[in-house]
Amino acid sequence: MKRLIYIALSVALLLTAAACANIGRPSGGVQDMLPPVFVKSSPEPGAVLFDGRKIEIEFDELIQVSDPITKVTISPQPKQMPVVRASGRKVTVEFRDTLLPNTTYIIDFNDAITDNNEGNPLEGFSFEFSTGESVDSLRIAGMVLGAENLEPQQGVLVGAYTNLDDSAFLKLPMERIARTDDRGRFTLRGLKPVPYRLFALKESDRDLHYANLAEDIAFYPEPITPYAKVETRIDTLRQLNHDIDTVVKVERAIYYPNDILLPMFNEGRASQYLVKYERLDTTRLYFQFNTKSEQLPELSVVGREVARPDWYILQRSANADTLTYWLTDPTLIACDTLRIAARYLRTDSAQQLTPLTDTLKFDFKRPKADKKKKKKEEEADSARAKPRPLPKLAFAYRSGTSLDVYRPLLFTADQPIARLDRSGVHLEIRNDTLWSPVAFKPIELADTLSPLDYRIECQWVPGATYKVSIDSAAIEGIYGRHCDRIEQEFKVKELEEYANVEIVIDSQEPAVAELLASNDTPRRTAPIRKGRGVIEHVDPGDYYLRLYIDTNDNGRYDTGNYAEHRQPEDTYYYNKKLRLKKNWDVEIDWKLNAVPVDMQKPDDIKKNKPTPKKWEEKNNNQKNSDEEEEDYSTRPYGTENYSSDRRARY
Repeated sequence: MKRLIYIALSVALLLTAAACANIGRPSGGVQDMLPPVFVKSSPEPGAVLFDGRKIEIEFDELIQVSDPITKVTISPQPKQMPVVRASGRKVTVEFRDTLLPNTTYIIDFNDAITDNNEGNPLEGFSFEFSTGESVDSLRIAGMVLGAENLEPQQGVLVGAYTNLDDSAFLKLPMERIARTDDRGRFTLRGLKPVPYRLFALKESDRDLHYANLAEDIAFYPEPITPYAKVETRIDTLRQLNHDIDTVVKVERAIYYPNDILLPMFNEGRASQYLVKYERLDTTRLYFQFNTKSEQLPELSVVGREVARPDWYILQRSANADTLTYWLTDPTLIACDTLRIAARYLRTDSAQQLTPLTDTLKFDFKRPKADKKKKKKEEEADSARAKPRPLPKLAFAYRSGTSLDVYRPLLFTADQPIARLDRSGVHLEIRNDTLWSPVAFKPIELADTLSPLDYRIECQWVPGATYKVSIDSAAIEGIYGRHCDRIEQEFKVKELEEYANVEIVIDSQEPAVAELLASNDTPRRTAPIRKGRGVIEHVDPGDYYLRLYIDTNDNGRYDTGNYAEHRQPEDTYYYNKKLRLKKNWDVEIDWKLNAVPVDMQKPDDIKKNKPTPKKWEEKNNNQKNSDEEEEDYSTRPYGTENYSSDRRARY
């Protein structure tokens, strides 16, 4: 719970300030950096007993309204979108539906209103009125962030229900709605002093509820009752150039809660169906599904006798959404047309997975033989008086000539392997000019997903040179092809070529740390146990650091689930770049909540950034380009303080 409300208090202050009328501009010739100022409206803001169809709002300068269909939100939402247009200094909103009786309406313009010349947006501006005798004026404010990556969720719908039943979000449109701005912030207005259930929805069908289970959502775990307090605050009035003009004390109503965090996630429940199927060649059948599946299809051959029950070998992706079936039965390989009954799970119209059996036809058009070319080849073979050799099995080494100390040797075949003579696989280390055998784990499949990938693991000596060799005919594929002799030299990197990152956090919960590249993707990971973890043998370079609390201690990030009332696992970012150098240890003493969660992710790797104002772009261009780097506690390898425990492993 503490995690869900941990946002900088400035969020609410910014939103509150944006919604208030601005003081008139002082005169001057500097660049206009202020948004339009509200002057008057018909009806007045907060009007009651409104029975008209048109709202007119006037500002102090020429204005524009950009993308009203997307940006302007009416709460409660009418069946038909009102007509929103700008003319001169006025914004006009014309309703096409009859308004509900005794209801507070909020027209939330977000940042759609801008001045005509500089394009300065009037952020967070809203207009409220009531068809009844009073206006519901309470608010709930906060922010929506991506649960796994802390990206501000821009333009997503945030809504509230007075119906506290779980099914309301699944069946009923939201009663009160708002959209997040370009920083992921939201303010729900027009609320009563009653409990509300709060949700966020990245909708795809404009139905205002979670009917499409493929949509991204967020939900607050318990009802929220809004309230307000009158507090004395300091207001700073500034001139056009942002210099301080006047500092005053004012009493104003502050609306709570104003620091709600909604972590947005996807349950991974996209509709499941067969996207594509084809016969790649005589030996392979290919299936592609729309999304990951927990259950593999069941296949059977239609209309033909199968000589062996294991008539295929499966190669699949990690999510089982792409499947390749290698045929092992010669009679099937020889057939130009195959009919396969595939029984798999498909999402039905009720968004439920139900079994479906498809009979699929797989055709393969064999290329026509060039009779003249074939005759010449046969004559040449006859002249040599020996049969043409079978093509060789491709069994390729793919680990390069420089190997990390923690990596295995990797190999890839061009077909599944039927026989592997492990006595024909050799590994040697070079001592001066001599090669000596090395004990290593037998060659084996790299994982259970692909029958083509193999690995050799060994406890490598840093800086040493090795040679791996595989005898000819030691490996045979399922189609009778044998490998040629393979021989490859490689060198293991020295320890001095790496950096190591030790992470100390102020939590005893199990966690996983991820070292990120500049595109926000993990390069290395390490478990955190009892507040400590180490990411070893990292190549020098610039990195970023992310951590998630591994609540169920399964070693992977788990998303949320609405039906189970389960929130996604908490994510944190270290808010500075890590510049790692050769031969150095880096120790990170990380207080997870020292920086508010909405300010943790470094801007360098943030994808959803607010659109800068023109004057901000100018100021940014004038800033010093020097980057701020973390002041690490570091020490080089090889000194008297170097950890003997880590080196002892080698």
